[in-house]
Amino acid sequence: MLTIADGFLVHHAFSKEDTPSREFTDLELSLPGEEGSCYSLSTTLVANGVFGKNPRTWKSTGENAWQLTVERVVQAYNGPTRDFSTWTFEKHGKAVELVQVEASPGNPQDPTSSLDDLLNAPNSIHSTPVDRCLEPRATGYHFKRKTGAS
Repeated sequence: MLTIADGFLVHHAFSKEDTPSREFTDLELSLPGEEGSCYSLSTTLVANGVFGKNPRTWKSTGENAWQLTVERVVQAYNGPTRDFSTWTFEKHGKAVELVQVEASPGNPQDPTSSLDDLLNAPNSIHSTPVDRCLEPRATGYHFKRKTGAS
């Protein structure tokens, strides 16, 4: 039994969770073909508490592409249920684009509404924007998405 415990500890000490590089997560978060959000991927995830107690899994889906799944257990009327969101991010130039979303019912189901939801937290706590958005007349999600009716 001691040998099994030692083996687990050695494996755990030398194994590292597969995660994207800091260079990847420090890029500005965006949607494909749109101007950036003014927040880096890491700032957005930290503001949303993604690195809290909820289980999360990063998975490389190709060169410069990562998938993040965050799971929660929600106590429902009929017992606990699994609530999850899986976001696929791809690096394009100086941005990380949210290209695909899979989520349980009740969570945003597409990249646009999911990004809107993710950006509520850094907007509400006035997180530090990326350098590009510190310039005068900068635009991006940080300055609220403009809709057709004003």
